[in-house]
Amino acid sequence: MVDDSVRALARVQLARHVDATRLSAWRDSAGPGEKDALDFLMAWLSSSDLAAWRAGQLIPDLRLALSTRRDAPWHDQIDEATFLTYVLPPRSAQEPIQPWRQRLHDLLWDRVKDKTLHEAALEVNRFCREHATFIPPPRAPGSPPTMDRGVGRCERRRFLLRGGAQRGFRPACLHHGGPPPTTTMPGSKCFTGDGWHYLGACEPADDLDQAWFTGPARRAGLVLSVAYGEARDPNERGLRAKKRVRP
Repeated sequence: MVDDSVRALARVQLARHVDATRLSAWRDSAGPGEKDALDFLMAWLSSSDLAAWRAGQLIPDLRLALSTRRDAPWHDQIDEATFLTYVLPPRSAQEPIQPWRQRLHDLLWDRVKDKTLHEAALEVNRFCREHATFIPPPRAPGSPPTMDRGVGRCERRRFLLRGGAQRGFRPACLHHGGPPPTTTMPGSKCFTGDGWHYLGACEPADDLDQAWFTGPARRAGLVLSVAYGEARDPNERGLRAKKRVRP
């Protein structure tokens, strides 16, 4: 997954980082897994994040993601490419980049650590509904205050759900369909070992693939999924992938 082209891009990006000296020194003493994770993150980090995602936040966040991966009872169901693309990234779209992994990990880990990936996905969604409900724009606050304020519009709730899944070490990504209004379907997908399944953000259901937009999704002319870097999941089919897209 972290091939020579990604490492070359990571070196260029690292030289541009606001904490390049500190991160380079840390990388020199890091283990192979930490180096791969840092290189993958750095290769695709946006220009704004190169200035905002400081070393004092990036390194602990990366280490926690790796340690949670080791501790998770279902870590062998998630390969390296899936982990790097859907668990490790610090954010999913245009929400502010902030060190939320530790907070959400602490809140969620005891609730999901003994469950299957399938059960854990449902539990994360229940957790998110406990902490946030829907409020229409323009009164909806941005993310990450969605969890603290308890309300957010569709996109912000998706950020919360995906963040909760990642911080509990479950691969997840955002998806939406269009055109609006009849086929708009804001939601998220999660990986459960046997493939990808969808669910409504902060909208618990008895099982996966039972969201309110199941019917409207069949009328969607286009369904978009967001991934960090270059998604290489052979189970994900699409018309095209846009490379080097910066949030």
